[in-house]
Amino acid sequence: MASMKSLTRADLRFHNTIEDPEQRRQYRKDLGTCISQLPASCLELNAVFADASHGFDEHPAVTPHTPDTLCIGIRDLSTRLRHLSLDAVRVSPAIFWPADVEQQQQQQQPPSWPHLEVLELILEPVDSYGTFYADPTASEIAYNAANHTPARPIESITRLVPRPERGLHQLVTAAGRAAFRGGGGGGMPRLRELRVELPDKCGLAVELFFGQDWKGEGNFRLEWTSRPPVPWTDEIVEAWGIEWNMCEIDSEEADEDGDGGYWNLEAMVPWR
Repeated sequence: MASMKSLTRADLRFHNTIEDPEQRRQYRKDLGTCISQLPASCLELNAVFADASHGFDEHPAVTPHTPDTLCIGIRDLSTRLRHLSLDAVRVSPAIFWPADVEQQQQQQQPPSWPHLEVLELILEPVDSYGTFYADPTASEIAYNAANHTPARPIESITRLVPRPERGLHQLVTAAGRAAFRGGGGGGMPRLRELRVELPDKCGLAVELFFGQDWKGEGNFRLEWTSRPPVPWTDEIVEAWGIEWNMCEIDSEEADEDGDGGYWNLEAMVPWR
C-alpha cells in the first residue's frame, strides 16, 4: 500500500488466527510497521481487528517491557490523518502518547495531530500486554474451578472487578495529554470528536467522549461513563486540562458481588 501514492482512504480488516504466541507477537509487530508506511496521501483509516480470545490463558500480544510497535505505528500515522477508526483493538497508552522510555530512546518532540478531526477506538477487554481491564469476582473464579474441566472448558468469563490501574487509567490519561497538550487543543486543534469505548463483553463497560456540546452552542464537553464504577484520578483530570470543580459526577457503588454501580463524569472543557 505504500506504493499507492494517491490513496486517500484505507478500509482494512485483520483476522488473526495464529495460535503460537511468538508468531502472534511478530505478526502484530510487522502489522505496526506496515500501517505506519501508508502513503502521506491517506487521510482516513478504518480498521477492524479480530484476534481470538484465549480466556484465562491469554498471551500478551506484545512482549512485556518492550515497545508496542502496532500502537506506535498507528500513532505515527494518525499525526497525518483526518479520521481514524479502530474496532476490536488491543491497545496500550502508546497509541496516544509515547512512553518515557520511547521518548528517551528517540529524543523526539512530543507528537501533534494538526489535521485529526475524528478519532474512534473500540477496545477489547484485554490490552496489548495481555492484561485484562477487570478481574472475575471470587465467586466467579470458584464456580469455574468447580464446574469446568479440560473436557468442559470455560466459554465465557464475567469480569466485574475493575482494575483501572493496570492500563485503563493510563490510557485515558494519555488520551487527555494528546488532545489537550499545552492548552488550546495544542495537540489536536481540529478535533471534533474523540470516542473510546470498551463494550460490555465481559462485564465492564466504559466510554470516553469528547466533542461538541449537544446544545449546539459551540462549546466542547467531556464525558466518562463506567459500569461497574471506574472513578477518575487527579492525574487524569489534570491531563484533560480541567479541574474537579468543573466536573459533574454521578455515581453509585456496586453491591458485594460486584453487580450494578456506576461512576459518570461530565465537564465543559475551557480550552476549546
